[in-house]
Amino acid sequence: MRGKLFVVLSVAALMFTGCSEPKQKSGENAPVVEDGANKGETGKEDTKQTPQVENKPATVEITLPASMFQGEQNIENTIAKAKEQGVDEVKKNDDGSLTYTMSKETHSKILGEMRDSLNQSIDELKSGQDFKSIKDVIPNESFSEVTFVVDRAAYEKSFDGFASIGIAIAAMYYQIFEGASDEGKVAIKLQDESTKEVFKTIEYPDALKNPGK
Repeated sequence: MRGKLFVVLSVAALMFTGCSEPKQKSGENAPVVEDGANKGETGKEDTKQTPQVENKPATVEITLPASMFQGEQNIENTIAKAKEQGVDEVKKNDDGSLTYTMSKETHSKILGEMRDSLNQSIDELKSGQDFKSIKDVIPNESFSEVTFVVDRAAYEKSFDGFASIGIAIAAMYYQIFEGASDEGKVAIKLQDESTKEVFKTIEYPDALKNPGK
């Protein structure tokens, strides 16, 4: 179980540890029309000349802030691995951030892979024996909210909270990559199995910035 969570986090960190909304490059699908005389010498329209349209595939850009690479020993290795995953271009910005450019097809493919990995990790967490106080894990459709149904007494006496941290971070990366949230905001809700009461809500990334709160 811990191994699977590590894989999810590694994939997410490699590709999508950014804080800007994916965007389509402007103008790439706009028709390019040659203006050089659609009219003949007499001033009348020349029906033999037609606009020339250049169609280019739409792309997606994600800018990853420098803070996401703190502790990274070899940024070139990170860039090389990103390109292996289908990223067309990785640009180093002056502030230390990286801008990834990829086709919409690649973006959709990797987003689907991230969703599958997250769902599989959640299924394994629920069925495994590593975190015994956790009885169920219920994400919403976009992974912006994940409810952990727990045996409260056992949960509070254990270290099972580490499981929610792993899922939360992976869900943050999914949010960022999908473009739903610039900061990858995710709410982890802890629900008592017996009373159905949500006794704690942990907001990410705030919890990572203020771990003692």
